[in-house]
Amino acid sequence: MKYRNKEKFYIALIFGIVTLLNIYAAIHHTMWRDETQAWLIARDTYLRADSLFSVTSYEGHPFLWFVVLMPFAKLGFPAWTLKVLSLVFITVALALFLLKTEYSIGIKALVAISPIYLYSLVVPARSYSLAALLMTCIIVVYKDRNRKPLLYAIFLALLLQTLTIYGGFVFACGLMWFIETCIEIKNREVKVTEVINRILGMVLVFSSGVFLLWEFRYTNAVVNESECKPVEALFALFREGCSDLESLFGKGYLIVFTISIVLLILLFQKKAPSFFQTIVILFLAIGWQVYIYTFVYFASKFRLVSWLLFILLAITMSYEYIESYKHFLFVFIAIMMILSAYSVNSWSISEFKKNYTYSQSKEIADAISELPTDAVVFISSSEYCSPVVAQVSVDRNIYNPFNRKIASYVDRNPEKSEGMTYEEFIRTVEEMFPGIADCYVIVNSGELVHDYGIEYYGVRIEGLCENVKEGYTCFEKIYENTAEIVLQDSFYLLKINLN
Repeated sequence: MKYRNKEKFYIALIFGIVTLLNIYAAIHHTMWRDETQAWLIARDTYLRADSLFSVTSYEGHPFLWFVVLMPFAKLGFPAWTLKVLSLVFITVALALFLLKTEYSIGIKALVAISPIYLYSLVVPARSYSLAALLMTCIIVVYKDRNRKPLLYAIFLALLLQTLTIYGGFVFACGLMWFIETCIEIKNREVKVTEVINRILGMVLVFSSGVFLLWEFRYTNAVVNESECKPVEALFALFREGCSDLESLFGKGYLIVFTISIVLLILLFQKKAPSFFQTIVILFLAIGWQVYIYTFVYFASKFRLVSWLLFILLAITMSYEYIESYKHFLFVFIAIMMILSAYSVNSWSISEFKKNYTYSQSKEIADAISELPTDAVVFISSSEYCSPVVAQVSVDRNIYNPFNRKIASYVDRNPEKSEGMTYEEFIRTVEEMFPGIADCYVIVNSGELVHDYGIEYYGVRIEGLCENVKEGYTCFEKIYENTAEIVLQDSFYLLKINLN
């Protein structure tokens, strides 16, 4: 695309401001367990059916993000490489969107400062950043999908191997592409060579789906721990969203209701030739996510950022007809802004607040690095200590008392659940390190952890926290949280005298 000097200036300005804000957020963000779990998996598994491709069954995430991280993790790069990679993916995605799409500068600016490209997919540093890059590539190539079918198919196949929540979207795009091709073949509007290339592309996407099923071959029947029904999950999501909207705009209920009515009216208008495809893709993409978050995860406004990407593609699909259908574009832009507000959580600006931290894991990891070289450090839970394990210096080992190995990622295989009494822990320490005088334990300082609507102890050593509270002289807290508010992982480092 050719741009005038003035347009180039505005594009460079938008890109520069958003990128600088993302860099600032990434620098000040402290990683927590959902981020570092992927890093530890990449570091300590291998590309084998009995290793990484077994872990995927219990993680609920396909292999691609782990494979992207694997070279860096195995070569000994620090865990903050995660933040660099997420920042790079979002920065490239933003550049593609600004330079390769045909929207006006105003629309580009609005989308650039939405949660798609600003903050939310950079922090936390997870596979959502890679998915955003692949979605942007699909948006850019969509209008040329029939001229570049293999490229379009590669992006869809890779997206499916990045996040399972995009499964409905990939299926819908593949289905519409197949129907579109069948209609063109029937009307003799496509050449044989083009049909062959499209079929090859569809086979590639289908193969990615089959491979995904194999990756999840050990996954048990899907049950949400909160036992939440679909309708209840939707209402919970709506209530939370309206609460955020009300704090931002006033009467959030009225805004959502008005936008919904306008969208319903548009559903019955069929002036745009691509409108049917648009609605089918949106319906299946968002419907699949609602299912996933109802039965597998939980209602999360953060994941609504992906809905913005779906709607951005919907705008792209109808953009060529916009001269006679302008209100269609403006309604979608309005919905994007509403969903942007939906996506704003109380923690979303925590990186910019004084005395706030997302996780205290880096502090504890640094404190462990300062311990004597012969110090023996144990975790009290694989789940809640993983961010510390990932960020401790490479010359320092942390041990898992539950399997008597060096601590790594949490194995979510239900047959390998953790747990022991305090007495069993002491016995394990003495057997692993005979004659040792003392040891250190990483403890989740919240102790009682709230997760998925369930309350349970984040410390898997029964009696440890109770003994600490009793004030026995064998315990010494040598490091505690220094931040005023810790939003996710808060720890202290405990020294235990074994004599």
